[in-house]
Amino acid sequence: MGLAACILILLYVQYEFSYDRFNKKADRIYRVTEQIDHKFAGSPSFIAPVLKSEIPGIQKTARLIPMKYYLSSFADGDIQYGYHDKRFYPKKGYFSDPSVFRIFTIPVLEGNPETGLSRPNTIFLSESIAQKFFGETDPLGKTIHIANHLDYEVTGVYKDFPPNSHIHANFMASFASIAGKVSTSDWGHMAYTYLLLRDGSKPSLVESQITNYVKQNKPEIQGKPVTLSLIPLLRIHLHSGLLDEPEPQSDIRYVYLFSGIALLVLLIAGFNYVNMTTARSTERAVETGIRKVAGAGRLQIASRFFCETFLLNLIALVLSVGLVGLVLPYFDQMVQLPISLRFINQFWVLGLLCFILLSISVIGGSYPSVFLSSFQPGPVLKGQVIRRSGANLRKGLVVLQFVISISLIICTFLLQNQMNFIQNHRPGSRIAHVIMIRNHGITRKDYQSFKSELLSDPSIQDVTTTASISGIHDLSSFGPGDIQGYNRKTELTEFLGDADFIPTFGLKIIKGRDFLKDHSSDENRAVIVNEAAVKKFGWKNPIGKRIRFKVPVFKHGKLQVNSYQARFVIGVVKDFNNQSLRQKVEPAIIEPLSTPNDYIAVRTGAGNVAKTISFIKEKWGSFVPNHPFDYTFLSDVFAAMYRSDYLLGRIFRAFALLAIFIACLGLFGLAALSAEQRTKEIGIRKVLGASVSGIVALLSKDFLKLVGIGFLIGAPIAWYAMHKWLQNFAYHIHIGIGTFALAGVLAMIIALATVSWQSIRAAVTNPVESLRNE
Repeated sequence: MGLAACILILLYVQYEFSYDRFNKKADRIYRVTEQIDHKFAGSPSFIAPVLKSEIPGIQKTARLIPMKYYLSSFADGDIQYGYHDKRFYPKKGYFSDPSVFRIFTIPVLEGNPETGLSRPNTIFLSESIAQKFFGETDPLGKTIHIANHLDYEVTGVYKDFPPNSHIHANFMASFASIAGKVSTSDWGHMAYTYLLLRDGSKPSLVESQITNYVKQNKPEIQGKPVTLSLIPLLRIHLHSGLLDEPEPQSDIRYVYLFSGIALLVLLIAGFNYVNMTTARSTERAVETGIRKVAGAGRLQIASRFFCETFLLNLIALVLSVGLVGLVLPYFDQMVQLPISLRFINQFWVLGLLCFILLSISVIGGSYPSVFLSSFQPGPVLKGQVIRRSGANLRKGLVVLQFVISISLIICTFLLQNQMNFIQNHRPGSRIAHVIMIRNHGITRKDYQSFKSELLSDPSIQDVTTTASISGIHDLSSFGPGDIQGYNRKTELTEFLGDADFIPTFGLKIIKGRDFLKDHSSDENRAVIVNEAAVKKFGWKNPIGKRIRFKVPVFKHGKLQVNSYQARFVIGVVKDFNNQSLRQKVEPAIIEPLSTPNDYIAVRTGAGNVAKTISFIKEKWGSFVPNHPFDYTFLSDVFAAMYRSDYLLGRIFRAFALLAIFIACLGLFGLAALSAEQRTKEIGIRKVLGASVSGIVALLSKDFLKLVGIGFLIGAPIAWYAMHKWLQNFAYHIHIGIGTFALAGVLAMIIALATVSWQSIRAAVTNPVESLRNE
């Protein structure tokens, strides 16, 4: 069981390290990243061809630019084939350079990868998207419509990106389609820029040349300097930690942590073997003595015991591989990864398994082999071997087993408590029962009617519109004097919503008032701020304070800001968190909006959710019949922010149970041997009047003492580890003594139940049976 747990984590680790290795040139591919205040995964859209022409070490460049930046205000543009029901909202669409096929290993099934994306308004589809639209029909030459008004000719189909890729593209349109819209002076991080270095090029030299180029141009964004750097393709998935990644990535720390947990479980199993072997040393001592008398040397005897250990471990390894095959589908569900043999490097895994087999055989077999081969034949054959040989070692290993097990139990409890806290204690807002509908089709003239139709259902409490589903919102920049009483540059998180925004998301007005539906002036003149903004600006009385907004104006084809609009604070809401609880609440403003935005949020009651969704879908179809009903639960969106933390909790829970089970198996065996070795003592005590409960207590107390020592050592270790982990959250639980007490009591009960079975069995044995041979 210990080996099976270790192999499962080994498969997980190998899968995590397999990301992007399907690319044949992976070791020469790098991505350009940008740093302003924070580090971003993207880089300026225009930088790729500039770097290729300026730096000789770069062989090719390719850009992937999310379509959302150019097609529409929506997060994902919709795609339609013909003017009928073949309409979908596939995510992950990009504008890309044709060179993307020469840098990455992307098998092209149809079309010419060299020329297919060279013309404007051409597009390559992934195999799954092409199948969804066209079925068995040849898609080449067909026209699809993106975002209702842009037509693209399908010029190719490529095989879907494998799951172990850091980026996935459902479709890639030609970069030539937007080439005229790309600014050569915008240093924002809109593109994912990849470089293929020439053979022999030094990445450090290329990076220093990029740094020199940036220094010569001295770019700034809002007065902050811009720097560019490189990250190897093979490090993105585990070592990125950057903002605006195209998809959520993993963290190398979790790989190390899970590997450590698997090793600890394997150590517990190894400790059991050492304990059981040394505990049965008396039975093996006579065998050793006879072999020595017959002429066997100490090395020969030690090697015999070592080979015995190796064979037992080999049998265990074979059985564990079969066990892994049985539980792998359930393990995949737990880690939420498609781990299968086709993603596994069999030679790598086989080599590591052989290393593990030899390691545990050496570690587990060395001490028993040396210990058992050290007995002298004379005293052994006279029956003078001390029965309690190795007792201190066994006690120490039992303590270590329960240090590990109890630490894992405590960490599991605290992890679960923090996850429950995340779900139920979001500062200032309520996310339960909020449905987010992607708005593709509800216009301004239909919005109020659609909203009224929804509110006619008693199960629907509030409806509003908003610009973003969660997490990152727009940042509005303000110069000195734009905010009354505050004379510095600053940025504020900006929310857009109608008069029902605050009740829909469960926000609380603590000063002033909410937006009013019958106050038309609110839309152009009013704004609501949160407590963090009031505190930052030092406002003692925030109601009526002026905030001046920049109004963009186009003149002669250029964007200029020479006009301002003043809004006045009419209310203050209690601080609310719209991002991960790892971040503190930032200063924010809420602006009124009567036009439906990217999302329509619907708050429902706790009744029949399926029935409510069916009702919303029916109303949606009556207003926009040609647009699919696309929705998600806000609680699911926030839960996705903690994928790695939920994974951590599931791993801890499973391995804590496994660790305590394996430790108890060892405890069960030791208790059985202890009871066997003290058979005559128990018989004498019973003859002299000892009770069953007294004998059970006698046999159990030594083991419970060891568990207690394990708790005293393991509890501080668990406290320190969880204290460090909780520091990642701006809002977290407080570690109370109750969790430790519960874990300690639970460990004691489990240990007592394990030991007492053997103790009771020995205590109720007829003393005549144990004393008759004397």
